Amino acid sequence: LGPLLAQDVTAVAPEARAAHVPVVAFSTDSSVAGDGIYLMGSLPRDQVLRVVAFAISRGHSRFAALVPDSTYGHRVEDALVEAANRSGGAVTQVERYPPGGDATEAVRRLANYSARHAALEDQIRELEGKDDEASRQALARLKQMDAIGSVSFDAVMIAEGGEHLRAIAPLLPYYDVD
Repeated sequence: LGPLLAQDVTAVAPEARAAHVPVVAFSTDSSVAGDGIYLMGSLPRDQVLRVVAFAISRGHSRFAALVPDSTYGHRVEDALVEAANRSGGAVTQVERYPPGGDATEAVRRLANYSARHAALEDQIRELEGKDDEASRQALARLKQMDAIGSVSFDAVMIAEGGEHLRAIAPLLPYYDVD
């Protein structure tokens, strides 16, 4: 039983095959399976297909993705595109970040935060020059906001779990993505 990582499965496979010993690996990379190598666990494609089907059933059809720039991240991205296309949805944006690294800039790009924040500042400047009650109320409301405008998606696939997911999730509302 084992190993866990695809590169480790690839390393032990020739020796196991030569010894006629089957291997049950825990990798999620289906490309390492076959010829005596079996995988036990959830494969990213299957998980993504189920998640997208659920999201579609709840009325979401425009997907974005935050994925590590790794084999796993690319597999999740490919599965998301496949699932969205199958169901009549669309993947509108994919942002990548270093595997295990900081995803802040990827989330900022996903949120189109710089452009949305600049649009807010433009509207504030425009209203500051007006002296009517409606403009003052609009200005007060806008000064409570961080950005305006919408994003190109209504659901986000985040290809992470555990601590890294807990680090990424708060970045979405921070950059004004509900």
